[in-house]
Amino acid sequence: MSKLKAYFNAERGRATAMARGCEASVAFLRAIADGKRPCPHKLAVKIETFTQGEVSRRDLFPDDWHENWPELVGVYARADAAAAEVLEEAVHV
Repeated sequence: MSKLKAYFNAERGRATAMARGCEASVAFLRAIADGKRPCPHKLAVKIETFTQGEVSRRDLFPDDWHENWPELVGVYARADAAAAEVLEEAVHV
């Protein structure tokens, strides 16, 4: 399941709210979530902003996000390291 689809399924009305906030149709967003349509790069930025990073550009473009947004390589690397540290601490508690 795509991260976007999981985001929509987690709470009723999320797709509608995102459609309004990102100026896209619910049908188009659901087609992206289902892998039936590609996500435009500008919309990916809006989705990441709207979800406060819960659905990131890396989630929407898992194979080539770093080519489209090279400035995010360090940002995501730091986030991954911080998440790994939290997980490691939780395992040893």
